[in-house]
Parts: sequence; C-alpha cells; structure tokens
Amino acid sequence: MSSASEGSSLDFALRPPDPGQLALDERVRAMSPAERAEFAYRLRRQALVLVNQAADAAGTMTELDRAIFVLRRLYPEFTEAQLAQIRADPASRQAPGTWQGFARPGS
Repeated sequence: MSSASEGSSLDFALRPPDPGQLALDERVRAMSPAERAEFAYRLRRQALVLVNQAADAAGTMTELDRAIFVLRRLYPEFTEAQLAQIRADPASRQAPGTWQGFARPGS
C-alpha cells in the first residue's frame, strides 16, 4: 500500500514552481529540439546511475528485488498492484535463466 495520499500528486502539481524549476524551464525553452533530446537523455542516464547507487547502498538483494527497488524510485506513481504485475514477467523468466536483471548504466 502506498503511503502517499490520493491528492498528493495533484497537490504537488498545483503548487507554484520553485525558482530552480523556473530557471530550468527557461534553459530548456532556449534549447533546440536536438539539445533538449540530448539533455533529457543525460538526465535519464543520471537518474539511472543515482538509483543504482541507492540500490547498492541499500544492501544485498535479489535481482528481482533490485528491479522493483529501481522501478519504485524511478516511477513513484506506480501502485503496488502495478509493480506486482510488472514483477510477474521477469519473475517468470528468472527461473529458466532468460532474465538476469536490469542492465546497469555503463555495463
């Protein structure tokens, strides 16, 4: 069960942006489409690196548990039911050895 309230996403979305967000928005608006795509790519890669570092710091876990750990942090809006449904596919492929975990950044 998620600890977030039902209105928390909406409440967050309706808050005025902070000055850092406004500066980032201006920076992105000034970019060309190619620059925006490259910037988004770099941010996604950075997010993957950070969440994998957090998983490493969290201690030993199975690759399946690690995958769910990563998904929870990258997609906090996923419900437990959605995560369970996502988990079912790699879990079914892990036993026969056709899934061995997410590829980590840089690997």
